[in-house]
Amino acid sequence: MVCKKDIDDRLPAKLIRAYNNKCKHFLFELPETNEFWGRALEEICKKSSDTLNNCKIAIENKNNIEKSYIKSYKKYMLAYFDRNYRKDFKDNEDKLKKCTDKIDWIMNEDFFADWKRDDIYPETICEEIMNTT
Repeated sequence: MVCKKDIDDRLPAKLIRAYNNKCKHFLFELPETNEFWGRALEEICKKSSDTLNNCKIAIENKNNIEKSYIKSYKKYMLAYFDRNYRKDFKDNEDKLKKCTDKIDWIMNEDFFADWKRDDIYPETICEEIMNTT
């Protein structure tokens, strides 16, 4: 709340007098009550709060999009691994399962932060999994 002593009650009248003869396009008079300015300040605060909330929602949506992307990419990676590397494990189904489980495990919502390599190409991920399993 704005204190009365913080507002010069004569300011609107001073501004009107200053512009009265100089600006023909000045179509309205400034309110002379502190009540108007208090309501104006409340509206500015509300709009600022709404803007901040919209920014927060946009950030949350971005995070949700990233999580959704990783989830879809994990499905793709599992299919890619099965399609391109299954033949390498024809005699070792246990190792195939370990590799598949590891892909499933590392491709979580923190994948981009945790992955230490520069690229996220399927071949790179698969090779890394095979070399560490």
